[in-house]
Amino acid sequence: MKNLHCLIILLPLLFVSPQVIKGQIYFGMRDNNYAYCGLTIKNKFNVSIEHSLYSEKMSYQKIRLYVGYQQNLGDFNLKVSPYISSVWNGMYKDYGSMIDCSYNIFDFAVGDITFNPHHDSGFGTDFNYMVGIKCKVYKDLWITSHYSCIPEFRSSEKRVRLGILISVGQLSIEPCLSIATEGKTIVRSFCSFKYNFIK
Repeated sequence: MKNLHCLIILLPLLFVSPQVIKGQIYFGMRDNNYAYCGLTIKNKFNVSIEHSLYSEKMSYQKIRLYVGYQQNLGDFNLKVSPYISSVWNGMYKDYGSMIDCSYNIFDFAVGDITFNPHHDSGFGTDFNYMVGIKCKVYKDLWITSHYSCIPEFRSSEKRVRLGILISVGQLSIEPCLSIATEGKTIVRSFCSFKYNFIK
């Protein structure tokens, strides 16, 4: 795991490489709790680093490295992103893959499904997924609806996620509500954003 940490620390050096700088660099935040940055090369290859923003000491924060490939085939889009991650104190680590598939049903509707085979050193192996749809309301304003058991933190939970996706230039913002469907009804409010600043 020390090698992973070294690789992640050195990753920002890629952003100043003359060959890589021709790609698209982006940064953002996922679900309030994960800040990330990365780059896409030739609209196909992707590498990114993500770090948690938990209200915990640094030693309990989580860092994750993604390496991915994406392909657009007409109305069908596929992105495969293997990942590996660990908390800084080494208490646990995990690895897996995000396999994102989407299909443009109409000009105003996109269906998507994400498969997430995932192994946690403490909890074992799970096969998680998320399925849903987003519909255009007006220009760059979409409403989103998903059913998911992909972990929002560490444990898998069955939840419904309802949100709004807004795009303004190179910036996209998605506030959403995440509602538990089993046990006590726990509602979480999240906000995610992504900004592309090199094209």
